Amino acid sequence: MIGDVFGRNSTTKVLDFVIDLRHSYTQKEVGARTNLSKPTVVKTFDNLMSLGLIKKSKRGYETNFDSEAIKYLIRFDLSLTYYLASKQN
Repeated sequence: MIGDVFGRNSTTKVLDFVIDLRHSYTQKEVGARTNLSKPTVVKTFDNLMSLGLIKKSKRGYETNFDSEAIKYLIRFDLSLTYYLASKQN
């Protein structure tokens, strides 16, 4: 949903993917699911890690659910989903 508001770029594609996951993921998995090239995923991950939105884990990476920014993004994503659903009725 974030990409629907802010445009479909590498950051919004990755954020849309990772804020819904409660398990670890690899850069390869994210690249395949978002149709982004490996260099683009690496650059995007570096950016998101520097912001504290994702972090390394034993199996790859995981969303940093302790981050206040991630908490706000999840609330925004849910609110946007409910809002758009109400507009369709």
